[in-house]
Amino acid sequence: MVALVTMLVLLPLALLLRRYHPAQRAGDRLRASWAVCFGLAATVAAWAIADLLAAQWLPPAPSDWLALAVALPIGLTASYLQPPRRWLLTWCWLSVALTVASLLPWPGPGGSSSSDQPAKASRSEPSRARGAGGPDRRPDVVLVSIDTLRADHLGAYGRAPSITPEMDRIAAEGVVFARTVSASPWTTPSVASLLTGLPVVRHDAGRPLAAGPTFERSPLGGSFTTLAERFAAAGYRTRAVIANGFLSPGSGMAQGFDEYVNPSFGYGFAGILRDLPLTRLILAFVPAERWGDPRAAGVTDRALAWLAEKDPAPLFLWAHYIDPHVPYQRDPARLDPADEMDMMRQTPPPLLPDGTVVGEVFGSSELVRSGMLWLGPKDRERLASYYAGEVAYTDRHVGRLFAALRRRPVGRPLVVALTADHGEEFWDHGHFEHGHDYYCEVTRVPLVFWGRGVVPTGRRVETLAGIVDVGATLLDWSGLPQPESKFAGTGRSLVASLAAPTSADPPPVAYTAGGNLYGLPSALLE
Repeated sequence: MVALVTMLVLLPLALLLRRYHPAQRAGDRLRASWAVCFGLAATVAAWAIADLLAAQWLPPAPSDWLALAVALPIGLTASYLQPPRRWLLTWCWLSVALTVASLLPWPGPGGSSSSDQPAKASRSEPSRARGAGGPDRRPDVVLVSIDTLRADHLGAYGRAPSITPEMDRIAAEGVVFARTVSASPWTTPSVASLLTGLPVVRHDAGRPLAAGPTFERSPLGGSFTTLAERFAAAGYRTRAVIANGFLSPGSGMAQGFDEYVNPSFGYGFAGILRDLPLTRLILAFVPAERWGDPRAAGVTDRALAWLAEKDPAPLFLWAHYIDPHVPYQRDPARLDPADEMDMMRQTPPPLLPDGTVVGEVFGSSELVRSGMLWLGPKDRERLASYYAGEVAYTDRHVGRLFAALRRRPVGRPLVVALTADHGEEFWDHGHFEHGHDYYCEVTRVPLVFWGRGVVPTGRRVETLAGIVDVGATLLDWSGLPQPESKFAGTGRSLVASLAAPTSADPPPVAYTAGGNLYGLPSALLE
């Protein structure tokens, strides 16, 4: 993709330079075209090599213009090479074939082609039928999930002093479930359980496809019915803004959504374009948020735009925030695609003058987890403080979303769930990050229900709950049928637990978590 974009950018320049090449003036257009294109290709290649070497040898890294000055003479020299004419024709046909092949929708590991770009999920028109006989008074439903948010970082769950005043206010105005179990220590299987109400062992999303790279995992199968599909079948508008690359349409999580937007892909693509000096120069003139804004600010802005729509049909909206996730940043509002690429490559951080390695941004979590990078006490404290700052930053923008929800017209009831897919470890039990352990810091997540005219206020429930229960509870409060399942561990509505006397001993319910990303297969039973 980077090569294709580079070719499109350079094509006008190649056509211009060809007009003044000696071979063009002599009437040999093919030789002139090849010479100019080869010269430009040599320039870009030499530019990239010079940029790489200079960045390693000269601290600080020189500007792109210095690399360009090295590359231009190389490209100019290459443009005057004179290969045989038959070589040129063979090269041209091979280039055309490779270009066509790169644009074909080749099947992925699972055997079917899919796109990871933000997309609209298709849905048949009959499911859009709305109730007749007056205004539709069914509640709007909002699902807010925050990636990598451990419960004990909210004031409502005991952190003092609190860094989450907005979410604490939401908890005070709604129902807090004090003991909630995630479905998995990482995103894909946990979110699949959130959307289907099924334990990981039943939906099987996030399972390794074959021996090989860790991140090649199975999607949520189309045979499973998601929460969005249930609301869509009831005539709801369904919208989702998702800031996590694992939750692409190809992951199966977009089933049932009219609109499914994931700004992570445009943002990640901008990071890929930074690999070539030419496109990096172009990116310098384009604000990063124009490519995609996965920050809490961008997610909330997109959600607010949908909330502002004038439509008589009720709305089901899902907003998934990712800010507490690695890479950890001193400034949570920082938006630089280079940080994303450093995290993907696991670039080793340089040693700082004070003997630490955690700088303004840190994304080398896999190096730490594998033991290839050791973090001392100062580094660990710095990461914990960065994480807390990212939680506080997310809280502010979640607060903006709820402020808009409070201003919604009173004629429409409202039901909201606030939760997380999993937590995060900071050496609480000797380990770091998430995806492999099942300690409370990873599997205990916040769960708050909030809503005008539907959800009770100021309640705290100590009964054990799970994120598999979220969908059934939202459906119950919306007056929609409960999912039918014969599987043990399937989510159930939590509405009944609010009506039971506080002194009653509720029947035992087993919750499981499984499908870890790293290490040997494991599971949690609670």
